[in-house]
Amino acid sequence: MRVICLLIQDGRFLHEIAEACYRLTPQVAIRENEAVFLEISRCGKIYSEDNLLLRLQALLKRFNVRARVAVADDCALSLCFARTNFKGYPPDRLSSARLSSARLPIEVLHDIASPFERDDLVFKQVEELIGVLKRLGIYDLGGFLALPVKSLASRFHSLGLILHHKLTAPDSHLSWPPFIPTEKIEEDAVIQDSENAHELEPLLFVIKNLAGRAMARLAGGGGSG
Repeated sequence: MRVICLLIQDGRFLHEIAEACYRLTPQVAIRENEAVFLEISRCGKIYSEDNLLLRLQALLKRFNVRARVAVADDCALSLCFARTNFKGYPPDRLSSARLSSARLPIEVLHDIASPFERDDLVFKQVEELIGVLKRLGIYDLGGFLALPVKSLASRFHSLGLILHHKLTAPDSHLSWPPFIPTEKIEEDAVIQDSENAHELEPLLFVIKNLAGRAMARLAGGGGSG
């Protein structure tokens, strides 16, 4: 499996971008208010990974959205890389993350435990586990994975074993939540300067941006117009 994560700044146009991405791959999922996931392992004969990133660059630019972008072998790690290894590149400087998961800080266990949404109960349990790990002097995933598997249950109960399994057998257990595009596409814009509403040229500029976003979504198969 190969997954691109788009960690969207402020979660703007999250659903709209996900709709537009159907043109690139039918396997799309979202983390509400945060991220879009694209499973691209079956797209290799159509697009190269670098070509896909360039297409995403153009798409984000069309929506005027900044995003952190990462590529990994499963959705949870792609989210972890996007969250920790990038500093919010503007749309014209996208790159893929090919860093070792062992270097990731131990705090990313929150995303490993629940990549598609924040579960408050799970978050609290993972937070307690992270506290114990830090008291043991473990601050990255490499240190956690180096612990003997037999000791995980006694030290961290079932949660430790579950997290270890997710890291060593990524996505073998994971079902992507279905993302359902809207049937009708709507776009709007706020005109900041009321005086511009009386001039044709500034209105055409606003309409051009709206039409561009709508066409990107239609091209992705996100609606019927």
